[in-house]
Amino acid sequence: MGNDIPSTSSEDRYRELKSLTRQRLRLIWEMAQMGEVIEGEDAVLVRSLQEHPEYYEVWDRVDELSDSSTDAASGADVSSLRVRK
Repeated sequence: MGNDIPSTSSEDRYRELKSLTRQRLRLIWEMAQMGEVIEGEDAVLVRSLQEHPEYYEVWDRVDELSDSSTDAASGADVSSLRVRK
């Protein structure tokens, strides 16, 4: 019997994971902007994002951006930001 599930490369899975991560980041950011209560690790993330007002435009649409456009949109490499407790 054959396997009907298409194989996916590690690179494809990595791209999908990055996309999902960006979607989650934007949703958390959006919730914080609407005044929703954010707790736990998401609250730590929001505080870290809020420490960088120069990137607010990026956070608003991070799920729409590719790796190269993330750098161009912000003028900096946002992937280097660190989340601190």
